[in-house]
Amino acid sequence: MLWARELVVVRLNRSTGLLFLRKQLPSLFGVSKREVVSFTQHLAMLLRSGVALYQAIGLLSEQQSSRVLKSVLQEVMASLQQGQSLSQSLDEHPDIFPLVYSRMVRVGESSGRLPDVLERLALHMVKEQETAAKLRGAMIYPVMIMCLAVGAIYILMTITLPSITAMLREFQSELPSSTQLLMDTSAWMAGNKENILVAGLFAGVLYKLIASTEAGRQRLHLLALVVPLIGSLNRRSAIARLATTTATLLQAGLPLTEVMQLLEDTTGNVILKKALVGVRISLTQGATFYEAMSQSWVFPKMVVQMIRVGEEAGKLEGSLESISDFYEKETDRTMGVITGMIAPILIVFVGGFVGFVFASVISAMYSVYGAIH
Repeated sequence: MLWARELVVVRLNRSTGLLFLRKQLPSLFGVSKREVVSFTQHLAMLLRSGVALYQAIGLLSEQQSSRVLKSVLQEVMASLQQGQSLSQSLDEHPDIFPLVYSRMVRVGESSGRLPDVLERLALHMVKEQETAAKLRGAMIYPVMIMCLAVGAIYILMTITLPSITAMLREFQSELPSSTQLLMDTSAWMAGNKENILVAGLFAGVLYKLIASTEAGRQRLHLLALVVPLIGSLNRRSAIARLATTTATLLQAGLPLTEVMQLLEDTTGNVILKKALVGVRISLTQGATFYEAMSQSWVFPKMVVQMIRVGEEAGKLEGSLESISDFYEKETDRTMGVITGMIAPILIVFVGGFVGFVFASVISAMYSVYGAIH
């Protein structure tokens, strides 16, 4: 293109624009999943209407409010002009279009059913977003209650109680043991604010160091799956997501071994990843899908049995969708249980602590009043 315009490249400089910022700070300058879903839905609609691929992406690029996504789509158009396929063009932007996305697009291109695959992909992404939003929403209230509880206790122990303690000490009377314990704890916390902060930072750094090692990451990810209530929530949510993704990829036409490979690459939990690696290896050795899954404790027996029924009946995708629906409902139920338990427990804990402080202060005041009279 440059030669046709009689232009010569003199110097190449690293980009410092939006695309560079996107790569350096993806959480601030990246593209949201909602924007990717919207792009996918509109692209499927345009292609189904008979608009050519290059023209469709050009139209969507012009309509984008996100400058980052607009720049990415312009790069995709440039790759298409150079003769690359859409899936190859999307592979150059894995931070926006993940591996599962590009593989499904490749299947749609090879089968001639790209609009159908894009619609199925958009539905899959919407479902994943809804599940993630439910998880976030369920945990926001308990986390807020916990933060408020910790903040209230800290302020009470380091700011409010020291002033009351100073007043009580002036009378030099014998105080109840509960009041003395409370005063000593309050004095220690007020005098060691910096040490408490340093201890908190040290705990955070220690967690990061543990999570950065393979052995530490395995232990943490194992705990995430086996801790009561939270582990059940994580496990059910993961199974629902794996079942949904597997059904979507199989419906798109991918072979089961490649589906397992994609799931390995997109699963963050190393315990689940190891289980999926074992499933894929067993499949390559001639095992059926349910036989491969039955070898790992990660997959519940009910899931294995449902897959067996679907596999033997030739309706594996339908069984996977049923598994996904069931475990999504179980995830919602578990989230309701956790939310219903944590908030009252925290409220009782904070109320009990405040009551203990109030009773200790009142008993100390009675002791002082008795000493005066």
